[in-house]
Amino acid sequence: MPSGSESRDFAASVETAMKLMSDAFERHQVPHALIGGMAIAYRANPRMTVDIDFIVAADAPTMGRVVGDLVSEGFAPKEHEILTRWAEDQLAVLRFGPVRIDWLKSELPVYRHVVDTAEPLTAFGKPLSVASVEGLILCKLLADRPQNRADIAALVETHPGEIQLDDIEREWATVGDPDAPQLLALRAMIENSDTAH
Repeated sequence: MPSGSESRDFAASVETAMKLMSDAFERHQVPHALIGGMAIAYRANPRMTVDIDFIVAADAPTMGRVVGDLVSEGFAPKEHEILTRWAEDQLAVLRFGPVRIDWLKSELPVYRHVVDTAEPLTAFGKPLSVASVEGLILCKLLADRPQNRADIAALVETHPGEIQLDDIEREWATVGDPDAPQLLALRAMIENSDTAH
């Protein structure tokens, strides 16, 4: 467990990283969506998270400019390493001090949909696009780990009667089976939540 000063240092690094990324995304007009635990904190309940996750829709030249700006501000690793992994794995892993930042490339149509339907919010006084509730659920369905299932439950509980299941099912059909266990579980959760309220 981190000490109080380590927690404060981590929180300060998260805030600085988010501000710098927001500035770079805005300066280079990069469509993006905050996903993961930080987005869950905005959409449902705050929970502990050790990283920042985004889906990023940027072509190679734009990505090079964004990464160059961030590396000059103290992000690591070197620009070449970030861009090589982006091109080969459709993933960029950056670090800002103790903070890990994962960027997923919006290659899958479902990820592009999450970016396209993200909503502007303010984070640390800066504009940031945060995945919609439905977009977050789609990301969590795709990952399908225990924490993802818990996050889905928190979203459903926090947004009774508001979740557009037809939107989720339409996008899910581009990547998964309509009878996938995680989608069946989501349907049951939404049904139970809607009838309870």
